[in-house]
This record gives sequence, structure tokens and C-alpha cells, in this order.
Amino acid sequence: MDEEITIIAPQRVDLLADISEHLGNNNINLKSILSSLANEVAIVRLVVDSRDAKKAKKLLKEAGFEPYGAQVLIIKLRDRPGELAKVSRMLSNHKISVDYIYLINKERDYAVLAVKTSDYEKAKKYLKEYL
Repeated sequence: MDEEITIIAPQRVDLLADISEHLGNNNINLKSILSSLANEVAIVRLVVDSRDAKKAKKLLKEAGFEPYGAQVLIIKLRDRPGELAKVSRMLSNHKISVDYIYLINKERDYAVLAVKTSDYEKAKKYLKEYL
């Protein structure tokens, strides 16, 4: 299982270097990272193994960041037209909204995605064939 850690901080030139060095120097491996900028505020989303999440959040807090965690589902879809629509519709039909989604990796004929939903456990149940 994986956990996402989000850091929202003022953008600065060494922000990503500070975050990644602090975690890397303490043996925290990143499974995925997504960083974006909105009005000079950086939003950094890190996916780590859930066994490392508590330690990672503690380390980031000690480094002066305000990390918060969220459970995300890591799903693997066939890389072909309509697959995301199928999964999105399935969730929608069960009244589960997708808060956000992003691509982690493409492996041969598959796309690996991180999905944050309105109901983690319910989504996990319906997406079990994609986990």
C-alpha cells in the first residue's frame, strides 16, 4: 500500500532539492512525485510506501515543512482509449468522486496512476482488479 504526502510551501529555487535530499538521506524512497505551482505557491505530492509515511512526515516536519498525508490508490490500466473512462464511470456509478489523478509511469501496455478519491475503502473495493 502507498501513501501520498503533500507539502504546500512558498516556491523557492531549492525547494525540491531540500525535500528530496532530506528524504533520500534518511532512506525514504519516492515512488512518485508531482510538483506544480499556483501563484508562487508550490504543491508537491510525494508517494511513498505506507510503511515509510510516518517517518517521512516526521522528517519533513523537522525540516520545517507542514506535510499532510492522504491515502491514494495506485492503479494499473491498459494503455488504450476508453480505459480511464471505464474506471471513472464505475466510480461515478458508485457515488465515488475522483479528487485528483496523475500518471506515475507507463509500463509496456499499461499506465500506472495515483488516484485520490472521496472514499478510499469503497474505491479500493470497486477497483480491486486494477490494483
